[in-house]
Amino acid sequence: MIPLLLALAGNVILETDVPATMRDGVDLRADILRPDAPGRFPAILLRTPYGKAYEWRDSFSIRAARAGYVVVAQDVRGRYASDGVFHPYHQEGKDGFDTVEWVASLPYVNGKVGMAGLSYPGAVQWLAAMEKPPHLATITPLMCFSNARHFFFNGGAWDLSWISWFYLNIAPDVRARSGLPGPKTDVEAEELWGRHREEWLSFLPLSELPILRDVAPTYYDWLAHPEDGPYWDFANVEARYGEIAIPALALSGHHCVPIAMVTHEYFIRCAVHKNSVRIGQPRRRTLDISPGLLIFFESPRKNINAVDMLRGGIDFVILQIQKDPSARPGRNPIQLSAGSGIAGGF
Repeated sequence: MIPLLLALAGNVILETDVPATMRDGVDLRADILRPDAPGRFPAILLRTPYGKAYEWRDSFSIRAARAGYVVVAQDVRGRYASDGVFHPYHQEGKDGFDTVEWVASLPYVNGKVGMAGLSYPGAVQWLAAMEKPPHLATITPLMCFSNARHFFFNGGAWDLSWISWFYLNIAPDVRARSGLPGPKTDVEAEELWGRHREEWLSFLPLSELPILRDVAPTYYDWLAHPEDGPYWDFANVEARYGEIAIPALALSGHHCVPIAMVTHEYFIRCAVHKNSVRIGQPRRRTLDISPGLLIFFESPRKNINAVDMLRGGIDFVILQIQKDPSARPGRNPIQLSAGSGIAGGF
């Protein structure tokens, strides 16, 4: 898909598996799509555990590169092309800092880096921002948590969806990398999950579930910490909101489980920074962007496409890192439609 899109796009260069060395010597690899032109450009960084090739599933990254932005998609530590061991969320703060600064140092980047992504690729942005990388200009943490413990223990009860998350999204690559028996592709994992779903989700006790024992030790580690406490400090974003002073966009929907957490983020953030929300037309909310402001949006529709959400997030990043913010006189920085579920008007 990538070569086909590039052939149609033109005027862009794709570099694959470009290594970035973290502070502990581990190499994480990224694909970089950039303008085929001289000069230095702002960058958009996406960090994912789901395979960096997945981030090229839509043409908006190519359009961004053609418009003068460097788009970097990186496999997080221990996933696909990157070295190291995957420990979900725990390592993303330091690795995020190091990656942002690496991207900013690339010879074709002008030093301004924004981050985009949803779900896990959204959470890694908060964790990186908490480390305060000097060249991080903005983040768009879409559909993710403010407090990891409350995310995993939704309402105090363990969220069973983590079983499928580990089995379908994480375990196949772990087996492929380590030579372990069992499904090593998404298709194989889906087939087995379809046959055993009810059996596995009803298994008790949860701590003795056998299917993740060799491939997801983090599952059992999280399960062993049901109470709030220092263990969860690695991803307690809400405790450090006051330290994050860059523009941020949070976007979610009524039918997304983390909706309460995103709402919580919004009110805490506004209280900490004393930001106000200016209400626009009856069916439209118009919000002014300023450093440190988190924008919250929720849609009542079920059919909002995740790609649309991500595209809106990337639009926000572009708005924040563009060279001349006054290039669009007479327009509000962002308009959010309560009916469409997509950020627009940039």
